[in-house]
Amino acid sequence: MSTANFITTGRIVIAPIVLILFLVGDNKLRMLGFILFSFGAISDFIDGYIARRTRISSFGKLWDPIADKFLVGMGLIALSCISILPWWITILLILRDFTITIARLVIIQKRGIIITPILLAKLKTMLELIMLWSLLGWAAILGLSKPPWLEIAILTVSSVVIMLSWGTGIYYLISIIRKKQANYNQ
Repeated sequence: MSTANFITTGRIVIAPIVLILFLVGDNKLRMLGFILFSFGAISDFIDGYIARRTRISSFGKLWDPIADKFLVGMGLIALSCISILPWWITILLILRDFTITIARLVIIQKRGIIITPILLAKLKTMLELIMLWSLLGWAAILGLSKPPWLEIAILTVSSVVIMLSWGTGIYYLISIIRKKQANYNQ
């Protein structure tokens, strides 16, 4: 297993640990969860950098986006469980990621084509990770209270992330349909 693939696998392993550490409720454990999430978020950039410098594998093309979604999903669920992030935001973001992941897996299985993330989707992931990192950090360091300005900031940033998320998701679905139509026309 390459270094990049090992790092991707590590992100998958730590994601549920982050969720558990935030759910048990102790500030020290939340801080540990925040540190693990931070390593997971940073590892996304590190494994991508390593893969581009060495070789991008089929494993990485498939599992890196899944690892990202898994880490993000666990962070979203943790924040909603501790009442920092409204559940409707978590549901919208996880639903989009689940839909695109299933569509990608179906395309891979039926046609052997791996749909790689577009630049706008990478921007979405970066903003989503920054939002999650900030909110998990808030919960770990400052506790679970939310001043009114934080509520407004959460709704504002979440709205941008949701629009980017669903916009890129629709783009992927249209791309999949177009590729399917192009295969039928040949």
